[in-house]
Amino acid sequence: MVVGPGGCGIADKPITTNTALDYKKASSWVSQAKSPDKPVDVFYVYPTISSNPSGTMDITNDEEHALAQGIFVAQATVFGEHANVFAPYYRQMSTEARPDDPNALATSVKEFVFGVADVENAFKYYIENLNDGRPFILAGHSQGTMALIEVIKTPYFNDENLTNRLVAAYSNRLYNNGC
Repeated sequence: MVVGPGGCGIADKPITTNTALDYKKASSWVSQAKSPDKPVDVFYVYPTISSNPSGTMDITNDEEHALAQGIFVAQATVFGEHANVFAPYYRQMSTEARPDDPNALATSVKEFVFGVADVENAFKYYIENLNDGRPFILAGHSQGTMALIEVIKTPYFNDENLTNRLVAAYSNRLYNNGC
């Protein structure tokens, strides 16, 4: 079961689903360093790419998969020469999501919360199974940045060993949404 993490407005509207993505599967990753031989990792979360009418990206859809792969190539492969790059698929809020309250912050929209839960689960899996104690960089763009900020705000990120390994956080095109 996935429950959306707390954060700026998120605790007020938790979303729960029994369909958590299985980040043990390579198919749940846009990129997963096969033989991580670099001294540092990058955990990258892509920006809003979906216009799915449901309000949530369908990561089983070949066209939406291709969008995630394309934006990964355009934005995150720059890190590949010097870092092991990990990028999960996540069911992000699409451009068609409509909040119940037109004055709501993006971070309180149920579709955004749903996507953040995926990113949080992917990050936990990455740290516990793929990172192997290496220093890491968080990189996101737009909605990906917003999702990473929500992950940083969770109790999981309060671990001193974890925060000591965080080298940098690249947050591109972050909008001030009152958080």
